Amino acid sequence: MSLEAVARVLEAAGPTLIVSHEDPDPDSIGSLLAARWALRRVRPGVPVEAATPEPVPSSCQFLPGADEILSPDEAQARGPWQTLWVLDCEPGRIGRLQPLVAAAQQLVNVDHHASNTQPWGHPAETRYIDPEAAATGLLVYRLIRHWGLALDREAATFIFTALSGDTGSFRYSNTTAEALEAARQAVLAGARPQEVAHNLYERRTLEELQLLGRALSLLSRTQDGAIAWIALPHSLVEGQPAEAFDGLVNYPRMVEGVEVALLFREVEPGRVRVSLRSQVWADVSQIAARFGGGGHPRAAGCTVSLPLAQAVEQVVGAVGELLAQGPSSGDPAAGTLDVWGDGAAQGLEKGAGVP
Repeated sequence: MSLEAVARVLEAAGPTLIVSHEDPDPDSIGSLLAARWALRRVRPGVPVEAATPEPVPSSCQFLPGADEILSPDEAQARGPWQTLWVLDCEPGRIGRLQPLVAAAQQLVNVDHHASNTQPWGHPAETRYIDPEAAATGLLVYRLIRHWGLALDREAATFIFTALSGDTGSFRYSNTTAEALEAARQAVLAGARPQEVAHNLYERRTLEELQLLGRALSLLSRTQDGAIAWIALPHSLVEGQPAEAFDGLVNYPRMVEGVEVALLFREVEPGRVRVSLRSQVWADVSQIAARFGGGGHPRAAGCTVSLPLAQAVEQVVGAVGELLAQGPSSGDPAAGTLDVWGDGAAQGLEKGAGVP
């Protein structure tokens, strides 16, 4: 469905709750806040709130109004909500907010993940999915422009944060001309790149840096050097916030000669979240799909219901089979260095239907 169709639905909607995925990231939080800012101006006087299934990460708490994002319990208490607007999220990934899907009279799904192909099962669902968009924040920016709203400093910061998060501060290959132009407009409206960069990339606790050291000590690779991975046991993962692992998968990808990098996190005994990244040609979304996940060709994720050692064996084995086939002539990205950031596949380890 078109941007215009989604805009018409939102313009006519009643009380609206805007939600996003578990393990929220800069794109999901920036998009939530920008969407809330916009819809409150398009429909003054109509209740519009935002909610996340899990707390806002510390890296995004500098954003104005982030402390007003509702918890699942608060969202339930503030209801009923006539419209549920789901951002940056596939079915099955909103955790404790899931009961609100059936309770809403209509659902709007706006996302940029190519794997977001399945409907939510709501009888009144409107979808706007654009896999070519650098971030969901860019889709919200398109809506803001469609509605003729002028960015203020707050909204500009929301958009810039969303874009920066999913493009790795505009370093990754999904950094399009449209994304750069949206970032330019955000800066002109008052967004401060240094402030965003400091909060997203330059603030780490001592514990997070110590975790990085332990993780790097577990770095492994195959004999031919084409696959490298870090496998974190439950003892290292337990009690750590999800954001503590942001960017870890990029370290095995830095090893010379590596085509596919993997990060395994044993979130509980017998349940392992896997992040997959590739360098030049391997389509890791194929591997993620085999294990019930999804994502982009160069950045994907899944959850495997196996003990850690078996999960590593099976996923690394599947990647080895993929690499043995060599680059596909049918892959338009083959031979092109394509470096998607963590935000681009963030949360896909919890893809639809994945335990």
